[in-house]
Amino acid sequence: MSTTTIDATGLFAGAVKSAPIAKIRPLGPLSDFVVEELPNRLSAIRFAQSKSAQQTGPFGLGQQGDSTEKLAADIEGLIAGKQFHVPHAKTNLARLDLMMLEAGLRAIGTVPGAGLQTLIDDASRETGQQPILSYQDIIIDNPPGDLRTFTTGVIGKQEADFYRGHQMIESCLWLGHRFSATIH
Repeated sequence: MSTTTIDATGLFAGAVKSAPIAKIRPLGPLSDFVVEELPNRLSAIRFAQSKSAQQTGPFGLGQQGDSTEKLAADIEGLIAGKQFHVPHAKTNLARLDLMMLEAGLRAIGTVPGAGLQTLIDDASRETGQQPILSYQDIIIDNPPGDLRTFTTGVIGKQEADFYRGHQMIESCLWLGHRFSATIH
């Protein structure tokens, strides 16, 4: 029997023991960036912004402007001149990756570039969803074994635990609904 512990480093530590799940990256290097680099880059920028605000007051820009502009430029560089062919079964996840990029940029005070905005609009049209990050995106479409988050460290672990906790709840609700439907 598996035991579940609740502690400061892992809310659901030991709750699920399974084989490692393969990476699910529908946009190739762009999805890799979302999962592997975006949380680190956002954390570094937020840290620089907080240090800048402490040193120069709330309107100090200094290095933060350079970091936010570089992040936006790096994202546009990953998009420029590329065509993304996403299998239909992965379109919601591809859209999540794009929406994570947009939300991350907006959170640090930067507007997404034209390339990213075009991809978001196309993906939203393809999936029939509004171009906003929703509960379904972040909880339902976010693969537990290749989770997308905005933060790192202890806060990142708590963010991931929050998503996984809601995924567990949704799974129970879905199974309960299916069980109920078979009885009636």
